[in-house]
Amino acid sequence: MAKFCAACGAQLEEATKFCTSCGATLGSMAPPPAPQQQQPIPYPPPQQEPYAAQPFPQQPYPQAQPYPQPMPYPAPMPAAAPPATQKKPLLKRWWVWALAAVTLVIILVIALPGGGNSKQAELISYINEELPKLMDIANQVDDGFAAVAGPNYTNDNTMYAALRDEVVPASKRLIAACEAVAPAEPELKAIHEIYLAAVKLQDEGFATLLTALENQDASMVESANAKRAAAQAGAEEFMEKLQAYAAANNVTLKK
Repeated sequence: MAKFCAACGAQLEEATKFCTSCGATLGSMAPPPAPQQQQPIPYPPPQQEPYAAQPFPQQPYPQAQPYPQPMPYPAPMPAAAPPATQKKPLLKRWWVWALAAVTLVIILVIALPGGGNSKQAELISYINEELPKLMDIANQVDDGFAAVAGPNYTNDNTMYAALRDEVVPASKRLIAACEAVAPAEPELKAIHEIYLAAVKLQDEGFATLLTALENQDASMVESANAKRAAAQAGAEEFMEKLQAYAAANNVTLKK
């Protein structure tokens, strides 16, 4: 059994009396020293870094990709444009009222036997020479207005242009021609003045109608119609009195 030196702890043989290591006298054999347990070497504590919030890494979002555009359908063929609708006419029916009755009646004047006085001579000259000149101008007024009125009406602009450029100028010429006729016989002169008054009313009706078209004023159209009616009544009165005056002077009016 091995023994150990009590002084130095060296291991010696059983029969040894002196320590071969330190020379100490050996007594009773000492038990071997208990093995020393090694203490674990403490590791240094980990260094704690102060926590600081780190910004969240900004990852760029992917750009939105546009949806593919669908293939365009072929454009449909345009439909034929409907005919332009005419604006509702301001004038529903504005008939020609000029003195056409005179031109239909007074074509030939025949002096009956038993006449031969100055009244008859002036009347025949008035009907056969003066009135035809007036009727030529009156027909220009009638034709110009009839082309854009009544069944020939198309739109207000066309009527306005015809009134301004053709009808009204002809109407002014008709008034001037009527005023140039001055019968010497008072009764015939009075009859002629009825005709002149009717022509002037007709001209006023045209002027009122022009203003009505400019302002699109239906009430002015009614005023123009009233003047038309008065002009027509004047034309009829003129014809009646002329026929009566002709009969009184033995003059026959034939178509």
